[in-house]
Amino acid sequence: METRRSFLIKGSLSMMAMGLPLTGCAGNKPQPFEPPNKLGNALVVWNSQTGNTKRAGLLIAETLVNQGVQVDARDYRKTDTALLQQVDLIVAGTPVHFFDIPQNFKAWLDSLPELGGTPVASYVTFGGAGHNQHNTACRVLEHMVEKGGIPIGVEAFGNISMYAITWSTGREARTLKYKHLPDQASCDAIRGYAHKVSKQALSGQSVVIDKEFFALEILKGGPSTWGAKLLVDRHEVNTETCIHCGTCVATCPTGAINPDAGTVESKRCLFCLGCINTCPAEAVEMEYMGKKVYGFPTFARKHGISTPICR
Repeated sequence: METRRSFLIKGSLSMMAMGLPLTGCAGNKPQPFEPPNKLGNALVVWNSQTGNTKRAGLLIAETLVNQGVQVDARDYRKTDTALLQQVDLIVAGTPVHFFDIPQNFKAWLDSLPELGGTPVASYVTFGGAGHNQHNTACRVLEHMVEKGGIPIGVEAFGNISMYAITWSTGREARTLKYKHLPDQASCDAIRGYAHKVSKQALSGQSVVIDKEFFALEILKGGPSTWGAKLLVDRHEVNTETCIHCGTCVATCPTGAINPDAGTVESKRCLFCLGCINTCPAEAVEMEYMGKKVYGFPTFARKHGISTPICR
């Protein structure tokens, strides 16, 4: 019997077979631009639910600071968009969410002011083997280019998966295969990317990065999120175990959680699982296909996993 997911996958493959075009995310050829005399200041901004994207952003910022650049590094929700018009370089990062940019970060990118020829770079983080990470980083860059930014780089950085559904439904080995990530090589790659984009920003030449073929491109974003949410039996806050710390409210990108009422508004929920992964009291509860979903801190304690510090 054909499931909804298999039907959508077949449709995606058929459309790709018919020649659905994949265009370069930075244009057809490098374009010259007027570079700054030096990188005086930069903005590193991120959308991060469980900390991986933030850690990468902070390391990029630290590397730029060590090069003599004044850097403002922060969560996108705490960023005055006017600041983007006052810097010599912008680096924006996000996790990959169902093969795509999360809707909340996409909306923020769409709200950006005219960037007036500022060099821009993007990065994404992904868990495990990852899916469509290069094209997602391309799309982040595209949004900034549409606002007048000059494309100078894209990159993707792998980590252990934070997708709580995987281990909660008995597929722990799939996550544990990547328990060594991020490692020192990951840290070196992030530092290397920071050096690369700072050099490119001063080169006076944009870059061209072609998108990759990804058979499930048509399922990115909404269709996959919708399909996953159909399998949720229960998603709520246990008011008896909730300690009212506000972590879930601060984490939720859409304001879907009301811990006092014990509710999570399904229509607004993006299924990022940030609330599951960050609640210190494990008061945010979910059942998925009849199984209880538990967060990464519990999974990490169970398997003795700790996040290494970049040196």
